[in-house]
Amino acid sequence: ELIKLFTELLTAKMNELNTKLNRYRVGSQRLGETKIIVDKLKVDLTRMQPVIEQGKKDTAILIVEVDKEEAIAKEKAAACAIDEKEAGDAAAAADAIHTECQKELDEALPEFHAAIKSLDSLDKKDIQEVKSFAKPPKLV
Repeated sequence: ELIKLFTELLTAKMNELNTKLNRYRVGSQRLGETKIIVDKLKVDLTRMQPVIEQGKKDTAILIVEVDKEEAIAKEKAAACAIDEKEAGDAAAAADAIHTECQKELDEALPEFHAAIKSLDSLDKKDIQEVKSFAKPPKLV
């Protein structure tokens, strides 16, 4: 019975050791595969380093250009804001003049229409009568 117990314990420990050994082998294999991938990535990174550096330089140049253009755009935006304000003021002044002219026109139109109506009612006899005056009255 002790030998049986020893044999079972030995079998369990051997299975446990085989499992651990198998895990170590798989882990070692994965580490080897990972090392190959990392080495390949290092080579790719080394090969791409000049491209990355050129990209950094190009980006720095582009950022400087964008900053300059942004400053110019801000200046133009400020100038446009000033022009817009001036145009708004001019439009307000023009609107005020238009309103005033329309008011004066509205006042003058009835008199104009009355004068036209009066002229239409004149005939040749009325004109002859005015010509006959040596000194016409002030209203004529």
